Amino acid sequence: MKTFAFILVIGVLGFVFIAGNLYGPPDVKPAPPERAVTTQAALDPSPRSTGSVDTSSERSTFSFPPPATMPAPVEQRPTRPDPEAVAQLARTFYGIAPAEAASMVAAHRGSPTLVVIYSATCSRSQALLRDINEGRQVGMLPEVLAFSLEGGGLPAPFSTQPIRSYAPGELDRAMATVGIQVGSTFLQPLVAVLDSEGRLVAEWQGLTSVGPIQQVVATSRL
Repeated sequence: MKTFAFILVIGVLGFVFIAGNLYGPPDVKPAPPERAVTTQAALDPSPRSTGSVDTSSERSTFSFPPPATMPAPVEQRPTRPDPEAVAQLARTFYGIAPAEAASMVAAHRGSPTLVVIYSATCSRSQALLRDINEGRQVGMLPEVLAFSLEGGGLPAPFSTQPIRSYAPGELDRAMATVGIQVGSTFLQPLVAVLDSEGRLVAEWQGLTSVGPIQQVVATSRL
């Protein structure tokens, strides 16, 4: 009887062992890991915002700095150019107007004046200016006030001012105010001798020699 019971126990244990190897252990699924709560600041090593992040809770709190204070714009008032500076610039690059030339002649009143209106491209003017240079150097001629047309000029020991382009008759009207008769057309060079009172003593057109000028200066009370 004892032997039969022992064999029965051995058989049951063998059956259990064989069944366990065939069907395997019960299917037990592992518990899912806890999900970590991360913020954008933790994922991005270089955060785009310069604000501070509060990591004490699941939500991120950003605090942006106050906007920079921009300086008030400075009011710029347009400056007006100096009229005299503008006129001087125009005289330097474009010449003076006929009326300005007449005003310069009138300003020389008080001493005898030799007025010459010439062109640098005129052969007669070039010859006369050479003679005038020589006469001025020896003191035989009064003070010279020369005006060049067409923007040209010649080296001379006296003042030379270019006259800019002018309308027909404009030069004649301007010089008539100081007693010089130019006309609608004239032959260059035009030469006029004025006394110390500003009165016209003599005038020539197309003059090529300084001889007539020296004769008037020598025989007239200037």
